[in-house]
Amino acid sequence: MFQNVYPKICKIFSTQPDPSVGIDTSRKVLFVNAAAQQIQGKGESCFQILFRENAPCAFCPLEEALSKGQARRIVTTQGGDYDLWLYLLEREEQILVCSIRDISPIEERERRRHLGKKMEALSRFAGNIAHHFNNLLAGAMGQLELLKQETQGALQERAARILRDLQHGSELTNKLLTLGMGQPIDIKLGDINQDIKNLLVVLRDLIPEKIILESDLDRELPHIHYDRMALVQVLLNLISNAVDAMPEGGQITITTGVSPEGNVILEIKDTGVGIPPDLQEFIFEPFFTTKKDQKRAGLGLSMAYSLVSSMGGEIELESLPERGSTFRIIFPVKKRAHLPTEAPRVCRILVAEEDTYIRNLLKEAFSLHGYQVSTAAKGEKALELLEKEPKGFDILIVDLDMAAMGGLRIIEEALVRSPRAHFIVISGHETGISIPKMGHRIHFLQKPFHLKEILNLVKTIWEGLKSQKVSSEDEDKITREHQG
Repeated sequence: MFQNVYPKICKIFSTQPDPSVGIDTSRKVLFVNAAAQQIQGKGESCFQILFRENAPCAFCPLEEALSKGQARRIVTTQGGDYDLWLYLLEREEQILVCSIRDISPIEERERRRHLGKKMEALSRFAGNIAHHFNNLLAGAMGQLELLKQETQGALQERAARILRDLQHGSELTNKLLTLGMGQPIDIKLGDINQDIKNLLVVLRDLIPEKIILESDLDRELPHIHYDRMALVQVLLNLISNAVDAMPEGGQITITTGVSPEGNVILEIKDTGVGIPPDLQEFIFEPFFTTKKDQKRAGLGLSMAYSLVSSMGGEIELESLPERGSTFRIIFPVKKRAHLPTEAPRVCRILVAEEDTYIRNLLKEAFSLHGYQVSTAAKGEKALELLEKEPKGFDILIVDLDMAAMGGLRIIEEALVRSPRAHFIVISGHETGISIPKMGHRIHFLQKPFHLKEILNLVKTIWEGLKSQKVSSEDEDKITREHQG
């Protein structure tokens, strides 16, 4: 335990609930509070004690705190996500205080919300494609049926082979419709244990002999509302993935139970190769697959995600390389009442661009990433949208070279209606054109630009705007809490 050589200073932080340590400019720890003593690692430096690192953290804002008096970072480490504050406590002796607050649950909820919005947009997109493609398939298959009836011999056989290929395409389209929630869901009260038992009877004769299929079902499991066929499809997809993950054999275990919150939990666990951490965030995305042969469409887990979501549930993944995977499905026992809480804020974007292709491309790309997008082909329409949007826009993407009314006029009007908005000015001209001086709020992209470039820029701007959402009064309150 550290001997606090600055007892008066340490006393200030003794009641601080967040782990706090006093350090010098070499990052050597001078004193710790009670909360930091609970988590301290081995060593004499702050990065060893707080984060169990062997070298100074790459995100350490020491220089900024020395020059400005304080610095703040939202950081992600192996131990979780943290809100880090660094204060210059004594300027003459250059003593600083580093305080961290664990915000991992908040960050995890945000990641899940973002995944949900992303999957919802992708599902709608896939469903729309499948709907139109089904119309094309129906016409083509109908014509081939007529051709089969009107021909004989080799030509008839060729028509039959084409028809079979189109039927395979129809099966894939139906999967896309399921992904897009275009297929009807029949929600009824039922016993998932019984449906699992019925499915296991069939599966034990189908899966390879070298794979053991076990179950551990809670006999006291309450009945829940779900779609029986959808649940069977989800289980088939997850078990199929588990079988693929164990080419040399292994065990699949299906369990049911009740969480402390009263929700019904269904888990499918395997002893396979596992999924690398860097791939887990993409695992539910359509057409993403970890199969090396790439023979599958990569829709199994996407379908599982969509079907579980359509039944009001959630699906999670826990996996480690060579340690297996566990897919956990969470079903609410009864529909929760909606609490009168503020809905998560969605970034509002206005795209003012004359070129139809660029305008539609940006709208589709931003919508797929969960943003709320409005578009205008003319400056007058952009001003009309600015007038109608009561909350204003967060980000305006403006073509500087719009005819009649230029992009500068739109920016000037937006400054009044959306005083906190950021602007991404796009133009085929050089950046030397006169643009109002707005400091960090103005951004410029030269045409042509890559789609990834503008998506990354929008993400960076939005993350910054969300961090500014806290009022100055709240910031003062947070600062006082960290200062004890």
